[in-house]
Amino acid sequence: MELLDFPPEMFQRIVHEFVSEVGVDKAWKLREVCKTFAGEIRHDIVANQPLTAFQRRPSSYRSTENKLATCVAGDILLHRTKKLLDVNPLLPNLIQDTVKALLRYGNHGEEPLEQSYLKELCLIIPKSLNVMAILRSGQLDRMDSNTQLMIQPVDELAAAVAMKNLGLVRALLLQIPFVGHEPSHLFGNPLIHAATRGYTDIISAILHENWIQATEATLNEPKTKEIFNRALTSTILSGRLEATKVFVQWYQSRKTVVPKKEYNTWLKNAIFVGNLKTLDYLLGVRITGEPRVTLTAFKKACSRERIDIVSALFGKGRMAPNTPKSKTSPLYYAIRTGDVEIVGIVLKAGANPNGCTTPDKTYPPLIQAAMCGGREMVDLLLGRGASFQLAEGQDILAHTAIRISRRGYDIIREAKMEREQRYVATYDEAILNDFNDPFANS
Repeated sequence: MELLDFPPEMFQRIVHEFVSEVGVDKAWKLREVCKTFAGEIRHDIVANQPLTAFQRRPSSYRSTENKLATCVAGDILLHRTKKLLDVNPLLPNLIQDTVKALLRYGNHGEEPLEQSYLKELCLIIPKSLNVMAILRSGQLDRMDSNTQLMIQPVDELAAAVAMKNLGLVRALLLQIPFVGHEPSHLFGNPLIHAATRGYTDIISAILHENWIQATEATLNEPKTKEIFNRALTSTILSGRLEATKVFVQWYQSRKTVVPKKEYNTWLKNAIFVGNLKTLDYLLGVRITGEPRVTLTAFKKACSRERIDIVSALFGKGRMAPNTPKSKTSPLYYAIRTGDVEIVGIVLKAGANPNGCTTPDKTYPPLIQAAMCGGREMVDLLLGRGASFQLAEGQDILAHTAIRISRRGYDIIREAKMEREQRYVATYDEAILNDFNDPFANS
């Protein structure tokens, strides 16, 4: 008698015993061999096998899920909402309660829609939560299984966002109060979740239909500001320009102008990921105070060694080429990259080739270029007006910093002899001479 000739119940029982005997991993691989039974094997694995079947037991005392558990966690969760078996009921019950709450918003509890919501949520949740661990322990957001979790408006909204259901989101927003920094049990904060996924229309709906309810005092609360900044940061880092625009434009509608400190945080994030389109957009945003670009943001751009980004930071009201009140300067950070083209951009923007370049205001750009760049960079500075004389009239080769760098000394010495057409003492000769008058024989 063929297996397929058995009654369905008996056939399913045989498959279950087979999977239990060989283990879920081996049974899963056999699906490719026994394609006739592939569907039944899969169903038994996700619907009828206990959680312990998905654990591998290493030599250590702790057990961890195998890779298969990660692949089918959503299906396992879906079946546990219908039949608990050996799992803690906390997560399955929470999902069912969330679906029931969502069905109140104009859907009349239709069974096909209920099953659709249930399936969507179960397949989405493993992307952000360790489903298998929660099913075993009942631990969720530091709440034990004895805690009664009530579905709140933020849970409903977060679930609708997770499903990317704009219609449901809008229906919810018409009836729920302001949802600021509150997290949901399953999906965290709705605004951050939408921003992380790049759901531009949903971000706009939440800001313009929910966050618009917030007072100025509420928006200035540290936790609320943190949520907004985290959400905006995620869109910048992921390169989602349209979503970034939604955040910035809404911010401007409430704040009129952007504080310089917050603005430069946005800039640094765009620079960090090297997103020129986002950077160009942010550089056009109205802010309080000029120059709009701080040295810290410029330093970040130099560390990326992106010529296009460094160039974009200069222009009217953007990066000041000279910062006399600061211990450092754009030229200092540009020279430290060792990139002649970046140094050229800063000089072209108007940087003083003789200005100080280091925190202690002791290294002239020419010395820094000789030590961090090379002859080409030194020649570039000289061509832009750099001098071999220090501000106090002393020869640059007498500077203490250059005396500890043979390479730097030699580069400047060669350039100096070429331009002045005269002999200049070698590094060894200079060291041997009287320290107070080291270039008497030059």
